[in-house]
This record gives sequence, C-alpha cells and structure tokens, in this order.
Amino acid sequence: MSVFGAEFIQNSTKYFGDVDLCFRPNGYLVLSSEKCAQTLQDNSKLQNELGARNELLTPSQLIRKFPWINTDDVALGIRNIYHNYMT
Repeated sequence: MSVFGAEFIQNSTKYFGDVDLCFRPNGYLVLSSEKCAQTLQDNSKLQNELGARNELLTPSQLIRKFPWINTDDVALGIRNIYHNYMT
C-alpha cells in the first residue's frame, strides 16, 4: 500500500464520514536470498527517502524479532515501520 493510500484510509472519516472501512493494518515482511540482497537494500533506501518507512534486518535480527522464521537461506529482511503496523 502506498503512503498516500495508508494515510487516506486512516483518515477515511475526513472523506467519508463515520464509515468503518474495516482496515486492519498488518504490515509486511520481505525476505531475500544473497542473490537479491542488494536490490532489497536499494529498494529500502529509496522507500525511506520517499517516506515509506522501513528497516532492514539481518538474519540474527530476524531471529530475535520472529523466532519461528527459518533464516538458513536468508541474507536480509525488510519490514515496514509505518505506524508500527508490524511489531
């Protein structure tokens, strides 16, 4: 979801009145192999520059945050931090 889209939905009452859009933010987590890690880093940098907040996570950081994830073939992860949707 774009930054504009997320803000639009969060402020939906401003546009639509008292209407429940049933928006339940969940966030995202994307994992990358070594082959695509540089692309993930580049995308993360660009997204942050454009206001779509995210953070890169190493395999050890991923394990601490999400202990159920198998990181054997993971070089890097990225998760959004926009309004702490994913904690």
